[in-house]
Amino acid sequence: MKLLCVDLDGTLLKNDKTISVEQIEAINSLKKHKVIFSISTGRPTKGIKKYLDLFNQKMPLSLFNGSLVELYPSGEVLYECKLIEKDARFIINHLCDLSVPFILYMNGDLYYKDENERVFNYIKYSNLEPIKISNIDEIDFKNIIKIIWFLNKDEEKNYDLDVFNKLESTTRIRSDFKFYEFVNSSASKGKTLKIIQDYYNIKDENTIAIGDEENDISMIKRAGIGVAMKNARDTVKAVADYITINDNENDGVLEVINKFIKKGDI
Repeated sequence: MKLLCVDLDGTLLKNDKTISVEQIEAINSLKKHKVIFSISTGRPTKGIKKYLDLFNQKMPLSLFNGSLVELYPSGEVLYECKLIEKDARFIINHLCDLSVPFILYMNGDLYYKDENERVFNYIKYSNLEPIKISNIDEIDFKNIIKIIWFLNKDEEKNYDLDVFNKLESTTRIRSDFKFYEFVNSSASKGKTLKIIQDYYNIKDENTIAIGDEENDISMIKRAGIGVAMKNARDTVKAVADYITINDNENDGVLEVINKFIKKGDI
């Protein structure tokens, strides 16, 4: 194996958003096995820097659910796709008309308009200093990379989601039970995994990808060994080559490293 690509929330991170010492040590030891470690997440670099500092190595990052590929710590951008302005305006205007909570990522920062418990909880775990918008005229619609609507799965029946079918170049995805996200249709974790593979000249069969949510499916399907966590959704497990015995609370990523890299089983 030459590349290990890992999702963060629900995969590498425990539910309290920490990483075990054992997993940190195992990831840092990958250099000895000449394996490149990569994180694939819905967050920006600034939002995961405290985790990146735990790993004593350079690494490629797939950010905003496949909307940006960045090399850390140099900051070199290999790929970026933002929402088109027309779609971004439609989404935000519609969410404002519905008076529902949402946040957006623009020019590398986190913005919010109306604060409530859902927004507050997201900000709490974002590791970012949010910027409040008093009026949507303050938004730079040409530079929005992702919009998140705080819509629980069981609340979808209360809204006409078909209204978003008219969007020209935007995909709607769920990264969690409570997040309904809008990104450019060209964005996917599978696509950014391919960009990282090409950059390092690594083939699919020499790649492992691990995740738990539906936005991880594309990279799990792309990798030579696609891994679903024990705590993953059934739709994710259905496309995986391997399902971990241990969940994210019990070092499922460490299990994969020991099984497929350190022991050389594959």
